Amino acid sequence: MKTDYLETIFCKDLNTNIKAFVGKKNIDILQEDTTTFTIPSGMEFRPDKIAAYLYGDDTISWVLDLTNNFTDGIKEYYLYRQILVPSIKSIENLSLEE
Repeated sequence: MKTDYLETIFCKDLNTNIKAFVGKKNIDILQEDTTTFTIPSGMEFRPDKIAAYLYGDDTISWVLDLTNNFTDGIKEYYLYRQILVPSIKSIENLSLEE
């Protein structure tokens, strides 16, 4: 598991994308309250579509990578794969200040 993860995230306060490190503490927060989701036809290789479907926000697809320890980009999101999905509460509890 990565100890730090540099990711482009959407900052609501600035209304723009920023680069941020998401530390191991935040990865643990994401992984502690999850459900499973099977990737259906039409969403394979599209974490943005999965995030939009699950959370109503395609800009937070990066939380799926972190939760599942994905390191190989969109290739990890193949048809019918079961992935872990963090709860919205877990996402709200993230702290980008470490």
